[in-house]
Amino acid sequence: PLEEITVVLIDSPWKRAQALRRHPRLAGLRSVRLREPPNSSFWRYHTEGAGCVSTIEALAELVRELGPENNPCNPADDLLFFFARQAAYIAAQHGGRELPMTAEEKERRSARVRQKERKESAKRLRPLGPRPGTEQGKDKSCRQ
Repeated sequence: PLEEITVVLIDSPWKRAQALRRHPRLAGLRSVRLREPPNSSFWRYHTEGAGCVSTIEALAELVRELGPENNPCNPADDLLFFFARQAAYIAAQHGGRELPMTAEEKERRSARVRQKERKESAKRLRPLGPRPGTEQGKDKSCRQ
């Protein structure tokens, strides 16, 4: 059993966390991953995929993994008290609508973001010059 452990948690958006891990002051620290990350109950949208949890969820899961098995008084549950209260508040504010932390809503949001990114990408790839069927950018069908 571990008597003492020092944990450095990077509390930042998922994309930025990877860059912060490479910072000279943090690069020498050993990095660990959760054995089995829980399904996140975090209400903010992200595009990083499964296995990404909020900072407090990661800390609670780390405490569970390091603590004794089958502990009915696991301190990890206490760590999530305010997180659970905030999630309950958000659920109450949604008044029966799909909650932002459900798997279905996260997938729906992900699909909308992918669609928006495809549209933006298509705009950037549009060739220069007048569009086909136009004369110097003016639609021929609108000419008098």
